[in-house]
Amino acid sequence: MVKSRQPGEKPAAGQHPGSPDRYGARVSTLPLADDPEKRRLRAYLVFILLDVAILIAAFAVSGVVREGRFAAPAAMMQGELTLPLFLTIALYNRVYSMRAIRRAFAA
Repeated sequence: MVKSRQPGEKPAAGQHPGSPDRYGARVSTLPLADDPEKRRLRAYLVFILLDVAILIAAFAVSGVVREGRFAAPAAMMQGELTLPLFLTIALYNRVYSMRAIRRAFAA
């Protein structure tokens, strides 16, 4: 029985990139494309982290307006209390969805 080479498997010793292997397939050194599921999850994570950073930055700046200090403790506490509520509502309303990702990248 002839063993076929699996995708991502390294070529046998003595083979050069671009040369055919013993089964006639070309040996490639290029990495396989990322799994679409991984890319989608990374995009969700980026959206969530950006939202968190913007929300915390907004409360830090509001400390300057209210108390004259950047990231005043009272303002940051309000931001920390608001953050879980914000994320819960955003996830419940499917703000981070394929539709939102497509809309963001289409703009």
